[in-house]
Amino acid sequence: MPGKKKTAGKRKNSTGKPKKSIGKRKRPKSIKAKDRTAKGKKPTAKQKRHVKNKPMKNKPVKKMPVRKKAAEEKSGVDLHMDRVEAEISRYKRALTSRKVVAPVSVVAASEVKDDFNFFERSFEQARDMYSLSFYFVSALICVALLAFLFGTVKTFIFYSIFGMFLWWWTHRFHVSRMHILKPFLSLGSLSIFLYFFYLAFNDLLSLLVCVMYAMSFVIAGVLYLYHTKNDFQGEIHRSFPRTFLVMFYSHIIALTAASIIAYSLPPLLFWDSFVSLMFLMLVWLFPVLLVYFFFTKFLYLRFFDRVHIKRDALKGLAHGAGYAGVFVALMLLVYLLSAIQLTGMERVRYASAFEQGAISLSESKLSIYDAFGEDFLGFGVAKDVMGMTDEAMADIAVNQDMVKSRFSFSDYVSDDYFTMLAGNRRLVMSSVSSASSVAEIGADVVREYGRMKIYIAQGVFDDGTRDLEDHDAVLKAYLSAYYAPYSEPPHFSALRQRLDGNQDSYASLFADGQVLEFNLAYHPDMRMFVSGDSRFSKRIHWMLYHTRIFRDLMLFVLDSVLLQVDEVIEPYPVRLLHEAGADEYLPSNVLRNRVIKANFDATISLVE
Repeated sequence: MPGKKKTAGKRKNSTGKPKKSIGKRKRPKSIKAKDRTAKGKKPTAKQKRHVKNKPMKNKPVKKMPVRKKAAEEKSGVDLHMDRVEAEISRYKRALTSRKVVAPVSVVAASEVKDDFNFFERSFEQARDMYSLSFYFVSALICVALLAFLFGTVKTFIFYSIFGMFLWWWTHRFHVSRMHILKPFLSLGSLSIFLYFFYLAFNDLLSLLVCVMYAMSFVIAGVLYLYHTKNDFQGEIHRSFPRTFLVMFYSHIIALTAASIIAYSLPPLLFWDSFVSLMFLMLVWLFPVLLVYFFFTKFLYLRFFDRVHIKRDALKGLAHGAGYAGVFVALMLLVYLLSAIQLTGMERVRYASAFEQGAISLSESKLSIYDAFGEDFLGFGVAKDVMGMTDEAMADIAVNQDMVKSRFSFSDYVSDDYFTMLAGNRRLVMSSVSSASSVAEIGADVVREYGRMKIYIAQGVFDDGTRDLEDHDAVLKAYLSAYYAPYSEPPHFSALRQRLDGNQDSYASLFADGQVLEFNLAYHPDMRMFVSGDSRFSKRIHWMLYHTRIFRDLMLFVLDSVLLQVDEVIEPYPVRLLHEAGADEYLPSNVLRNRVIKANFDATISLVE
């Protein structure tokens, strides 16, 4: 062919390969020796040029007979053909021993790749479905535990059915790959549905499930937007229904674990003593919040990463400790600021109450002086009321100085500030109540004195008598027949002894529940301290009963009720007027008995 050089001294055989020529000259030994290099080194360029340019000295070749040469050529061809036939036989045997796979086309290769990806996705979905089923079953068990602590069998059945429906519905949303708007609106509308069922059931479990659902819905929405914005790669993270379902089940499981801790800790922490609210937040609330926040983070991470358990646990622990610490710190700060604000408000309230009491007493004295005038010295009852007025004003002055105490930081930490506030409130209440009673008696004295002067001028009294002696005899007979000094009932006296007894023992104060029942009978606002029907509510209220604030509040209310009962049935100025009445000026004695009778009739009307 043109463009190719002919190969000299070579012929081609039947295979198309060049045939070796017979009698080929060998290279001289000298050239071979020169081509070799010491120690396996390659020849240099100078050696190569020397070998190339050096003329070859061919030895004389012996001539062979023609027949012998042809025989050798024929035997060489036969050997080569035998080798070719052997190769063909081996190739045929290889074809018969295994199937021949045809080359895969480009279209078929892409289909195989799609099938592989489909089966891989199916396997991942099956694995995720298995993990989600574990969450679903765990959530149902947790709902049963929550129903045991918070609700009833009826609520457990309802929320178990609701959990199954929610699992099926969100899975359908996830598989159908709907646009985010429809799952978002559909799942969000269930919050309203759960709220109406809370109103129907009216138990704590329904409220907790409604709050957990709404909170999980908001968090899942935020996570969906965050992962979409940052182009987060992951099948589950980009699916809002699946993310929401994992979040909701994680919160239910975390709530159950935290509730069990909250239910189990109080008997271990509280015995027969009273503790502060700050102590309660640190040793009870912090572990409960730590467990809750830990499980919400760990279970959420565990669903998407089932390999790095230790890392997820440490991350969940850090997450729980951080959130619980911040939450408790904020609550402590709010409580501290509220306590400081309460002390400031109490000081303003004390000052206002003392001022009003002092003003009422001053007005009572002026009204008595103006009413009696020169006749004041002849009326012993007026002198007694003026003496009680002066004592009440002195009591106000003393107590006003006692409630001006300042509080330290340790007082707020230990809740001693509330104990002192409760004591100050008792002093204020006692002083103001006494001042009010004295002022009312002074007003009664002034009013009855004016009426008596009118009756004397008319010559007839309101009971039909016509002179002071007869009127005085009728008043004494009436009071001796119906009036008797007030004496406390036995159970009142027993309750009052608790105020003077050991106030550091829960068993001696509140174990029998009599103090709370007594306060509820006179103060319906104390209903907020009555526990519900659930086990968890009873345990939490039992824990609150061991706080110092609850103790001081209950004792203050008890003391207030006892004092109010005494003042309503028989004010102490009336008792003093009855005891002080002896041999005195007749108009004064008549006035004294008229004041006592007026208060007695008012008490009878209140009791009836």
